[in-house]
Amino acid sequence: MNLEYYRVFYYVAQYRNITAAAHKLSLSQPSVTKSIQRLEEDLDCQLFFRTKRGVSLTAEGKSLWKRIEPAYQLIMSAERELEAAKSLNLGTVSIAATEMGFGIYVLPTLQSFLKSYPNIKVRFHNALTESTVQMLKSGVVDLAILYSPFEPDGTMQASTIDVFHECLVAGKNYAFLAEKENSLSDLISYPFISMPEGSSGKEYMSRCFQKYGLIFEPDIEVTTMELVIQAAMSNLGIGTLPHRIVRDKIRGNELFYLPLKENLPERQVYVVTNLALPVGIAARAFIEHLRSCRCLASPTLLKASPLQRRSPL
Repeated sequence: MNLEYYRVFYYVAQYRNITAAAHKLSLSQPSVTKSIQRLEEDLDCQLFFRTKRGVSLTAEGKSLWKRIEPAYQLIMSAERELEAAKSLNLGTVSIAATEMGFGIYVLPTLQSFLKSYPNIKVRFHNALTESTVQMLKSGVVDLAILYSPFEPDGTMQASTIDVFHECLVAGKNYAFLAEKENSLSDLISYPFISMPEGSSGKEYMSRCFQKYGLIFEPDIEVTTMELVIQAAMSNLGIGTLPHRIVRDKIRGNELFYLPLKENLPERQVYVVTNLALPVGIAARAFIEHLRSCRCLASPTLLKASPLQRRSPL
């Protein structure tokens, strides 16, 4: 059965007039009449009969109309939704990231993105690296913000959008460590505060320590960077955090930056998508906004802060 016949049937039945239907369909009147005749031949029944004002449905035509009318409405609704999605007047983008990813990259980008496309809905998932990768692979999210160390497998595509630098900080009880350069081996005897297993932050520090023949065994593990900051400010140990996160607290002498003899490698920030699944129009637009967002910090090297005044232990 040619589905085009049903489209013609829908408009003839709706307008009860072949001329009006032909005008709506941008077809000639004979073409519309011929399509109806072929549909009647295929169904082996009469669907319309002529009246003084046009045509009316037969009993069989009314029965068909009850099914065709809602079905065609659904088709037209789907077409409208698709057109709206293509013009970014409709759609959803699902994003997975850590709290830092949300605060530094997603949130500022959303401000400009939603100003341009206010009808797009956003779904945000906060998770550690391992869980984020699983959500991406299963199609729960359209894209993810991840950090090195991260090695995408053949199912994912990752592109760098930023770099940042990690640093060691501590509270006032450890201010004496800020007065000189320390090696990691000097600091290993002090308690460390870290994100938990499965986070890129802990994996990063583990690799840094391993490079110098040391084992990174934090004494305190917490689930958010904010808790790392609070624990460090409470003098529970040395925290490992992105410099941009704690820069203001270092300047305000709430935390003390601990200079290192070793150079900690910079960390990459990636936007990651699933190669096995098509990236939706809304997600593609968000990624473009993300790459061009001026909120991304320029990758400047971390320099040692001026020595803060030594605090009493």
